[in-house]
Amino acid sequence: MNGPGECLISIVVPVYNTEPYLRECLDSLLAQTMKEIEIIAVDDCSTDGCAQILDKYAAMHANLKVIHQTNQGQGPARNSGVSAATGKYIGVVDSDDYVDKEMYRRLYTLVSGSNADMAVCKARAVDMNGVTGRRLDIWNKYGNAVIGREEFLNNDLLNNECSPVLWDKLIRSDIVKRHPSTALRRGQDFIALVDYMSEVKKIAFTDDVLYYYRHRPGSIMAAPECEETILTDFKTEILAVSKIVSYFGGKPICRLYIERIIAEWNERIKDYPALEYLKEQIAAFAAYK
Repeated sequence: MNGPGECLISIVVPVYNTEPYLRECLDSLLAQTMKEIEIIAVDDCSTDGCAQILDKYAAMHANLKVIHQTNQGQGPARNSGVSAATGKYIGVVDSDDYVDKEMYRRLYTLVSGSNADMAVCKARAVDMNGVTGRRLDIWNKYGNAVIGREEFLNNDLLNNECSPVLWDKLIRSDIVKRHPSTALRRGQDFIALVDYMSEVKKIAFTDDVLYYYRHRPGSIMAAPECEETILTDFKTEILAVSKIVSYFGGKPICRLYIERIIAEWNERIKDYPALEYLKEQIAAFAAYK
């Protein structure tokens, strides 16, 4: 039995200039059918009305905590929320997205029922006007399944078998707390996930669509492809490869990831002659397979 008022899940919401969507995000979290949750919203020095919205909501809802901090980026904002978290499991939600009211009850049932360290759901795309679109099935090959460490170490988990984001997951709190997010501009979710996977022994998947991801032109991940974006992502890739080799070197999960990213990076830079010099570094990844 859970004790009175025991917090089972902490939901961390980094917030920066998402005023048009923030209320919908908060409303979806406050409507969760699972009540043993806390919501920790971290205002990363927003310049719009987000801070006022958060304070107003917090005054009305005891399970919503608000942290205001100087602008440091999404990774450090997430770290502030994780540090304040008291739940046994942690979920992360982007403040321009929203979730199904059953999301955290369903994911908690999965992790607790299977003794897993992480639960993963499916998501659906939403446009700026709130119109739902396609299911985001491009990564997760699993429907309803529980897989152990031996299986994912011997398969292509870090490519197409599991999404490279955090917002569709529920993860053991102690694992998350041991691996602070980086201050990278892009790709910090994947780096954090690789860190978490170094400790995860079992993952539970559900085919249920529980998360609604908003495609927003002004977001960092929607930045148009250009030399600057490619170079930013390549720095993240170098860190990712370093971590994957450190944690999983010699395992198929490492070899399969590196084989894919070599091909993808060569394709990505082929139309940018000024980035030809990256080919040597891309080829060097092969030594780690």
